[in-house]
Amino acid sequence: MELTAFDIEYKPRPAIKAQSLANFIAERIGIPKEAEENQKPWTVAVDGSSTSSGRGAGLMVKSPEGEIWPYALHFEFRVSNNEAEYEALLAGLRLAEQLGAQRVELSSDSNLVVQQVEYVPWTMNAEADLLSRIASSSFPTSSREIRIESLPQKSIEEVDDQLCVEDEPSWMDPFLLYLKEEKLPKDDSEAREPLLKCIRPREADYILREIHEGICGSHIGARTLSQKALRQGYYWPTMVKDSEQLVRTCDRCQRTSNLVHIPAVALAHLATPCSFAQWGIDILGPFPPVAGQVKYIIAVIDYFTKWVEAEAVAFITARRVKKFLWKNVVSRFGIPRVLISNNGTQFTDRSVQEWCQALGIRQ
Repeated sequence: MELTAFDIEYKPRPAIKAQSLANFIAERIGIPKEAEENQKPWTVAVDGSSTSSGRGAGLMVKSPEGEIWPYALHFEFRVSNNEAEYEALLAGLRLAEQLGAQRVELSSDSNLVVQQVEYVPWTMNAEADLLSRIASSSFPTSSREIRIESLPQKSIEEVDDQLCVEDEPSWMDPFLLYLKEEKLPKDDSEAREPLLKCIRPREADYILREIHEGICGSHIGARTLSQKALRQGYYWPTMVKDSEQLVRTCDRCQRTSNLVHIPAVALAHLATPCSFAQWGIDILGPFPPVAGQVKYIIAVIDYFTKWVEAEAVAFITARRVKKFLWKNVVSRFGIPRVLISNNGTQFTDRSVQEWCQALGIRQ
């Protein structure tokens, strides 16, 4: 009675004994191949999305009769963008199977997925792309037009492959043999060796490369490399030799290392063969004043012994320079033969020149 308002006529269904028998036979013997090929396929467009705000997949299922089911799937687990595309593919196949599809044409705009299914341009996959963006939002909400569900876990559980490879014999074998079977070497000196935190040669090569050229590697020298590995708690007998070999064969180190390009020359003779015969003098400052308004330094250095004499002064007049030379050079080390300066006014003053000439000092 309620359907009469919509101009819908109700008719009771006749007996279905014959139809039930036909369905039973079809289920048992299967649909003929010719009939299956003549069936029109369902079309499923899928797209996955993985962003910082969320992850999800969009599905657009269309029946041969033209009915369309928009579907959004929100992922409650972390996936990459390629994994989201595959999850969308599997979800589309599951949904088509639940709707009773026998033949399915599935399309995607992912370059990775298209190697297994049909490829369509992005412009032809806009509906599925929009649904995937809705599903990957932080708070997806369902509506009458679009149904949104959540997938709590991945469709295919990942299993870590374990590969057991027997390492080649190494110097650690006697220690491991003692720990497993309590057998000591026949040589008493070897039996008394300390049990250290040791690694095998293959692991040693990986550790050295990670320290030398890894993410935090700085291509350090061989000696520093071996010491750094030792400070990290690793040890093997040839760690210094292995570090030298790694640095020597590192392409980046050979290209950018500091190489000496100065050509070899004959040794130069010393200009001053005796001590305290030739001095160099200079004035430093001004510096921030301290007690007594001292803000300059007069310094001399012997060319042979590299001995330095220095004194802090408040004024740098020619008289003060003569007083410094008499007190710190002549009175302590004798009269020098040569006095070298930068020809400042304090050193070329007439009084200083006459004083040097009187003592026989050549400026």
